[in-house]
Amino acid sequence: VSQSRYHFESKEDIFKAVIEIEIEALVSSMQQFISSDLQADEKLRQYMHLRMDAVKQLTLYFDAIRRDLIDNLSVIERIRKQYDTMEVALIGKILDQGVTEKVFDIADTQMVASAIVLAIKGFELPLIFGQPSFDHQKLIDPLISLFYRGIHVSKSDK
Repeated sequence: VSQSRYHFESKEDIFKAVIEIEIEALVSSMQQFISSDLQADEKLRQYMHLRMDAVKQLTLYFDAIRRDLIDNLSVIERIRKQYDTMEVALIGKILDQGVTEKVFDIADTQMVASAIVLAIKGFELPLIFGQPSFDHQKLIDPLISLFYRGIHVSKSDK
């Protein structure tokens, strides 16, 4: 039996390590999902639901340390910057697929991917702060509809 020992200098280092492990697991599952055979518009919708479900699970997991989570928002934000780059790339792949499938009409998929990441990050704070009445599921579909009215190709344009 192999035994690994880790030494952390501070509670913040432990917190950071746990968050990074959870984010790596999330990225891995999202990368697998991106490879699915779904059409891009449905893939983007499901991606956002899966992502927010994962964030909600993370916040439930960290419920016992919610005060530390709130106190460490700067640590979370530094880690998030790395994840944001990966997430923009993942969403960019979905948007590129949609352009190829002629489901989306987007001139700059990376810019739109960045805008989507910024929009869905706004859903995270109520979860982090533990607002029990916040239902991200009710907000995602209207947000997707808003995006689609701007980027979704109408049936007459196909």
